[in-house]
Amino acid sequence: EIYNLIENKDRECRHCTPPVPGYKNETFYQNEDDQSMIDMFFGPYKNTQALYIIGRGPGKTVRRIRYTGEGERNRSPNANLQITDKDGVVFSVKEEIRLDGRRSDDPDGDSIEYFWDFGDGTTLVGDSRPEHSYREKGEYLITLTVKDAKGL
Repeated sequence: EIYNLIENKDRECRHCTPPVPGYKNETFYQNEDDQSMIDMFFGPYKNTQALYIIGRGPGKTVRRIRYTGEGERNRSPNANLQITDKDGVVFSVKEEIRLDGRRSDDPDGDSIEYFWDFGDGTTLVGDSRPEHSYREKGEYLITLTVKDAKGL
């Protein structure tokens, strides 16, 4: 077996006898056949590194292990807000403003959710192409926030 050392501060007790470390072993790889591990090393794999394990026994195998779990980087999506029906940014009171957030994207290809704040206390969730009008004259800051399925 190969173990990964994981931080576990809730379990740590330095004044106990014997002291309990703030780490635990978590199985990273477990051999599931009759082979014995005779060597392992890190080597190149695509644009990253992988752990290669050479086994001795029936079949004499070389296995490549690449970590793709929680540590994989999730990049934030990009919000792109457009006003679709007018070249200028001056609108009349009660005039419908058509907005478009469909050019927003996620660099990881995840689906995104739209969160609109129209600056007048009104918010909207989910619509990529909302319409909004203002009841009073003034300057309003429209904010579009997008989040991906992983919460960024």
